[in-house]
Amino acid sequence: MNLHSALPATEDWRGRHVVVCDRWETYRSRPVQGESDGAAPPGSSGDTDRADHADRSGTRSTGSARRTGSARRTGQGGFHSTETARELHRAGVRVTYLTARPRGAARRETTVHGTVVRGGGRLTVWLFVLLWLARHRHTVDAVIDVRNGLPFFSPLVLPRRTPVALLVLAASLRRTIDGRGLTRLPAHSGLPRRIGGLLRRVEVCAVRLVYGRRALCTVLPPSSRDAACSRDAVSPAPAPSPAAVRASLGWRGPIYPAPPGPANAAHLLAALAAEHQRLHAHGPPHRLPSDARTLVTLPRTALDDADLAALHVTDLVDASTPRSSLLLAGTGEHGAHEVLKRIGIDPSDEHVEIRTARDDEALARQQDVFGRHQYAPVRAPLAEPPRPPRPTRAPRAAVGLAALCVFAFVLRMTAIDSAYDLHVDECYYVEVGRSIARGEGPAYHGGYFALHPPAFFAVLAGVLQVIGDKGDLMTDVLALRPVSAVLGAVTVLAGTLLLRRAARPAVAWAVGLLLALDPFLNRFDSRAMLEAQAMAATVVGLLILARTPPVRRARMASAVGAGLAFAVAVTTKDWYCLITFLPVGVLGLSSTGAVRRMRLTAAAVTAAGYGSYVAVTAATGGWSAWREQKLDGILRASGVKQITGFGSPHNTTDLHGRLLAHLDHYLVPYGLIGLGACATGWLLWCRRRHPGLFAGSPARSLITAVAACSYPADAYAVVWGTTEEQMFYPTVILSALAFGLAMHLYPQARTLGGVLPGRTRSRSGSGSRSGYRRRRSRIAAALPLLLAALALSLDARAWTRVHTSPDDAHRRTRVWVDSHIPRDATIAATDDTVPQAIPRALQRDFDGPEDLARMRPGYLVVSRELIAQGYTTITPGLYAGLGRYARLVHREPGATAKALEIYELRRSANAHTRDAPTRKDRR
Repeated sequence: MNLHSALPATEDWRGRHVVVCDRWETYRSRPVQGESDGAAPPGSSGDTDRADHADRSGTRSTGSARRTGSARRTGQGGFHSTETARELHRAGVRVTYLTARPRGAARRETTVHGTVVRGGGRLTVWLFVLLWLARHRHTVDAVIDVRNGLPFFSPLVLPRRTPVALLVLAASLRRTIDGRGLTRLPAHSGLPRRIGGLLRRVEVCAVRLVYGRRALCTVLPPSSRDAACSRDAVSPAPAPSPAAVRASLGWRGPIYPAPPGPANAAHLLAALAAEHQRLHAHGPPHRLPSDARTLVTLPRTALDDADLAALHVTDLVDASTPRSSLLLAGTGEHGAHEVLKRIGIDPSDEHVEIRTARDDEALARQQDVFGRHQYAPVRAPLAEPPRPPRPTRAPRAAVGLAALCVFAFVLRMTAIDSAYDLHVDECYYVEVGRSIARGEGPAYHGGYFALHPPAFFAVLAGVLQVIGDKGDLMTDVLALRPVSAVLGAVTVLAGTLLLRRAARPAVAWAVGLLLALDPFLNRFDSRAMLEAQAMAATVVGLLILARTPPVRRARMASAVGAGLAFAVAVTTKDWYCLITFLPVGVLGLSSTGAVRRMRLTAAAVTAAGYGSYVAVTAATGGWSAWREQKLDGILRASGVKQITGFGSPHNTTDLHGRLLAHLDHYLVPYGLIGLGACATGWLLWCRRRHPGLFAGSPARSLITAVAACSYPADAYAVVWGTTEEQMFYPTVILSALAFGLAMHLYPQARTLGGVLPGRTRSRSGSGSRSGYRRRRSRIAAALPLLLAALALSLDARAWTRVHTSPDDAHRRTRVWVDSHIPRDATIAATDDTVPQAIPRALQRDFDGPEDLARMRPGYLVVSRELIAQGYTTITPGLYAGLGRYARLVHREPGATAKALEIYELRRSANAHTRDAPTRKDRR
C-alpha cells in the first residue's frame, strides 16, 4: 500500500509546494522492510544519492556525513524528516528541504527526497529559514516545521491561509511532561535555575502565541507504542497522551499523534489537508480541537453504502474485513452520532457499535495506515495553489507606476526655487514649523497658532531637525519646498492606483499623466502649502479602502490604516473632513457586511484622531486660543467675516477676472472642474440607476461620494463663503478621477440601458443608418483620445512656459538689497510678503505724504500686483504720485508680483501735503 492508497487526498497535493524545515538532514540507519532501496532518479546529485544509499546500507561513516552536509541524529523517536520528504516526493509533491549547511556542503542540490536548500549554521539556521520563507511565501502551499529545540516560527512570515504543521518529537514531549520545558539548557551554561525556567516559560508562550490554532503533530517512538500495548512493568515508559501534551503546552489547536516509520508522511499530509480545509472553509464542518477519538464498528455493507467523502480528512477507514470500522478523530461518542447521520449510517442500528478508542488502539491503527487502514477521502478538493504573478505584466506595471511617480516629482522639482515666487502663506507655515522644531509648540510671533491643525507643521519641523535650521526664513522656505513636491508625487501615484481599481488601466494612466503635468497642481506642490499633504493623505486613505481583504484581521488593519490617513488629512486642514469623514461615514451607513464595518471603522478612527488633537491642545493650555481662532475660521469660511479671498472688501479683483487672467495657463484644470462636475452628477444618477456597476468595486463608490461632497462645498464658497485659489486644489484632483471613472463606465451603462420603453426601431434605411452608427461610434471612441492628447499638450506647454521664465522677484530683490542698501538704512514694506523675504523690512501704513515724511531718509518696497488687488497698506492714489516724493532705484519683474519696486525716500514730503491723496483715495 502506497501513500496514494493510504490517503486519497494525496492526489490533490500533486505538484504543490511543501517545505520541510529541519535543523538537520536525518536518515534512518537501515531500510524499512518491504521498501525499495529508493534509487536516485535521473538528474539528481550523484554525491548525495550515493551517500543516501550508503546510509541505508548501514556502511556510511561520520566523515562522509559531514562532507555531504547530512548528519545522522539518534534519539528522535524513530522519526527521520528525510524519510517523510522522500515519501512525499515519490507521491508527486514538490518538496523543498530547508536545513543548516555544514562545512563543505552544497548550498542547493536535488536528492531523492526533493530539493535540499542549505544555509546558516548551528545558530543562524533559524534566520536563514525565515528569510527564505519570506522571500518565497507566495509560492509555498504548506510547511512542516520540525522542532528540534526551538521551532522556526514560520507563521510569522507566511500568509494566514498557508497550512503549517508544527512537528514535536518524543524527546521534547518527555521534557514538557516532566516540567523541564521545551528548551534544553546545558548544565555549564551558567544560567541560574530561575532564569532558565523563565526562559522556558517565555518560549512556551511564544510558541503558543505564534502558532495559535495551527496543527500540532507528535511522533511517538516504537518503544512507547509497545509499552502502551503490553502494559508490562519492565517496558519503557509510555509516551505522553495528547491530553497531557495539551495541558502542558496550553495548545488550542488540533493535536495529531503519529507513530514512526513511513506512515509519518500520510499523517502529516492528512494534517496539512485538514488545516487547508479549516483555513479555506472547505469540506465538512470543522471539528473543535479535541483529543477524543471514537471507534465505530459496523458491517461492511453499511460502510459501502455510506458517503465517506463527508468524513473528516483525518478519519481512518478499515474496510478489509467483513466487520469494518471507522476511527473518528476529534469527536466523542455524542459527536459520532452526528457524523454517522451525515454520512448516511443509522447510529441506532444494533449492528453499529460506538465506543471511545483507547490510546494504544488508536496508535496501533495509525501504525497500520500503510497496511489495512486508509484515511477518508475528501469531497471538496483543495483550493487552487497560489500562482506566481505573470513575469511580464506585473513588473511592467510596477515599473510604470514608479516611473510615473518619479516623473511627477521631477516636474515639481524642476526650478523649484525660481519658477514660483514666494507666497505669504508658506512663510507663515514654515515659521510655525520652526517654532515646533525649537520646542515652543505651534506659535507664530509669540502667539499660539491654532487656525490650522499642526500635522503639516510637525512634518516641516521634523525635516528641519534633519537638514538644520538655516536661521533665515526665506532660505528655510526654499529648503522645505521639496517636501510638498514629494507629497504631490505621492498624490499622483495614489490617484493612479485608485483609478486602476475602478477603471481600466488606460484610463488610469491618462488621468495619472494629467495629474502629473497639471500646472495648477504643480503650482501648489512646488510651495510649502497645506494642500499637498492633506490631499496626499486623503487619496492614500481612499486607496486603502478601495480593496476589501478576505481575512477579517486584514480588513480591520486596512480600516484603521485608512482612518489614520484621513486623520492626517483632517489634522492638516479642517476642511478636508468634508471629503474624508463625511463621505466615508455616509457610505458606511448605506452599505452592508464587511464593507460597512470597514468604512465605519475608518470614520471612527478619523474622528478619534481629530479628537486626540483637540484633547492635546486643551491639555497643553491652548484651548482658549484654539476656540477663538477656530470660531474666526468658521466665520471666514461661511462668509460672515471676509478678510481674505475674492470677496474681501480690500480685494479689487473678482473671481471672474482672476479666471480670465490665468486662462492661458490653467485652461485644462478649469475645464476638468467643469467636466468633473458633470461627470459626478452622471455618476450619482448611474449609481442609482445601475447599482451593479458599483457593487464589484468599492473604489467607484468612494470616488463618486468624495467628489459629490467636494462640489457643494466649493459652490457655497464661491457664492457665499470665502473663496481662495487653493480651495480648488482638491477639486481638480477629484474632477480628474470622477471624469476618468465616468469615461470608463459610460459604455457599460449605455449597454445596460438598452432601448427606451415604447420606442421601436424602423427597418427602413437600415443600411445607411448602420453605416452612420458605425462612423459615429468610431468618432466617439477616438474623441477621448484626442481630448487627452490635447489636454496633455496644453499642460506641457503651460509647464514649459512657467519653468523657463523665472518668477523669483522676492529672492532677487533680497540679493539686491543686501548688496546695495546700507545696513543702517530703514526699509519699509507695504505688504506681508516682503518682510518675510527681507528681515530688515518693516511693514508700515502709508495713507498720506506725512507718513512718507516720517520714513525719510529710507527705502520703500512695493508690489505692483498687490497694490492693484488692494492687499497693501499704501493707497493706490499715493502710489500713483509716489514719484514726487521718492526716487525709483530698482525694479525686479516677476510673473506673480508683476514687479517689486524699491524707492528711495530723500525728498521732503511737507511741501506736497496740500495736494497729496488721502485715505479716501484708497479704493
